[in-house]
Amino acid sequence: SSLSFIANMNMAYCPLYEQYYLAGRINPNNIHLVYGSDTITSGMYASAFNSLGQLVWLKQGNNTIAYGFTDKPAIDKNAGTIYLVGNNQMGYEFEGHVFENFTNTGSGLPFLIALTPSGNKIWSLSAQVSSATSANGIAISSTDIFITGSHTNILFWPEGSDTLSSPPNNGSDPMLSRFDRITGIPIWQGK
Repeated sequence: SSLSFIANMNMAYCPLYEQYYLAGRINPNNIHLVYGSDTITSGMYASAFNSLGQLVWLKQGNNTIAYGFTDKPAIDKNAGTIYLVGNNQMGYEFEGHVFENFTNTGSGLPFLIALTPSGNKIWSLSAQVSSATSANGIAISSTDIFITGSHTNILFWPEGSDTLSSPPNNGSDPMLSRFDRITGIPIWQGK
């Protein structure tokens, strides 16, 4: 592998499948990340390597900017499910999930994606926001997923009952959101 610069790369290990999962974001316009004969050409990527360091799979979005996964993959050690959190802009896609927003605001759409150990999407969702927002951290329990981040103005998750709001031009507020691990349905969010 050759590497000139990484904007963000995070790794987690799944002992059940004996695989290492890497996910992150780069600026594909001036950064080149190569896994053997596979070149990452998108701003967001996720991949798996076996215990010998061989690439098992590589998934890429279609974005040409440095938006993507922001924390290390969270792994369900019993099922091997991979949970990824990050930010993207409206109109881009990853594994069939198209990032859309009700306000047509382009920047900072927090998202959450669940993948199988073979890299196939189980479910995905992205928040609806009125201005710049970010998702920066992820943790899982036996039943739930928690993500952290920050928001300005309005943030809500489709199918969720809670909306976070703050006065305009008042800086960012912290965000904590809880989701069902099996379905991805939002349970609650707070600040």
